[in-house]
Amino acid sequence: MTKSCTCHQTPTPSYSQIGKPKESSVIGEILALAARPEVISFAGGLPSAEGFPVKAIKDAADWVLETCPQVALQYSAVGGMPALLEAIAKIETDHGVPTTPDEVMIVSGSQQALDMIARVFTDEGDKVLVETPTYMGALYAFELCKPKFVSLPTDDEGLNPDLIDDRVAGAKFAYVMPTYQNPTGRTISEERRRKLAEKARHGEKALSCTETLSFRAKIQFYSFLSTKKAEKRGR
Repeated sequence: MTKSCTCHQTPTPSYSQIGKPKESSVIGEILALAARPEVISFAGGLPSAEGFPVKAIKDAADWVLETCPQVALQYSAVGGMPALLEAIAKIETDHGVPTTPDEVMIVSGSQQALDMIARVFTDEGDKVLVETPTYMGALYAFELCKPKFVSLPTDDEGLNPDLIDDRVAGAKFAYVMPTYQNPTGRTISEERRRKLAEKARHGEKALSCTETLSFRAKIQFYSFLSTKKAEKRGR
């Protein structure tokens, strides 16, 4: 007498186009390798663990939990706590970039910011301007929206605005790293920064500037789309 066996197989999920399993992540592999105790990795841009301000962070966390624990542990506004937004806006203003709190958004790292920028401004087939080479994590974030990447011209001194030509026409935005560019480490001059901003204004483009490796880690998104209209109104 034979017995029949009914095998139950786990159904395969029906993934969306964005959610379909991708090939292994280069960044994931780099971080996994860097986590091995016998490895000192220069590939992922990881800071030296010996330089982490552990005591300063601990003191700050202790102070917050002692003075305003309910506020710190409670849900807050999506964009961030108003007092924090005001403090960041003041820091930027003090460094020569006039900023108001409503122009600041707190995110969970640069990857979230890059993902949000791509989803808000990019449709399939849109041009996105990037340096060559550029930060791999940005390409991964942008690729979900299926843009067309166009390389910006660079030389030994970094991004060269003088060589930007008509191939950038119609692009939604440019992703650049003017300070300690990843992976080259280059920092472009003040003159090139001014020319890049002028190119963006002239072409009514937006600039996404990452400065995660500088003293003030941040991502700035400059929109020049309304600049000409404001100038026409005499502003």
